[in-house]
Amino acid sequence: MVEYYRDRHWTDLPVAEIGAGGGWAYGLSYMTTEAARYYLPGFLLVALDHPDFNELKECIVSHLSDSKPSKYLTERDVVHLRECQEELLGGYTVTQLALILGALEKLRQDSKEVSREFFDPAIEFMKRQIAQRTSAG
Repeated sequence: MVEYYRDRHWTDLPVAEIGAGGGWAYGLSYMTTEAARYYLPGFLLVALDHPDFNELKECIVSHLSDSKPSKYLTERDVVHLRECQEELLGGYTVTQLALILGALEKLRQDSKEVSREFFDPAIEFMKRQIAQRTSAG
């Protein structure tokens, strides 16, 4: 999966492969922090344009939420995920975090197949990230 993304601009990825059952949306989990930071905004745009890409939404929310993303993850996996989140989000400015938050809120608002409450942990997590940054600055 890593090779699939290597040296590819996010606009060159086939949209159907990003959001469909091929599992490419879960590529964020296997990317370096820099690569995930690069692809996340593109994945958000694809999710906004394709409301039926539920796997993509699930992947995005799992990367931007502090709730346990899956019953199949061990506590060790969750700790690793939190460390990756910290690195991932640490590379964005407050303005970029606010744009990501806005995209999540829009996904929640437009969601028909995925419960709107599904997005709440990620939205609240992003709000806390922004608040922490603005109070520290």
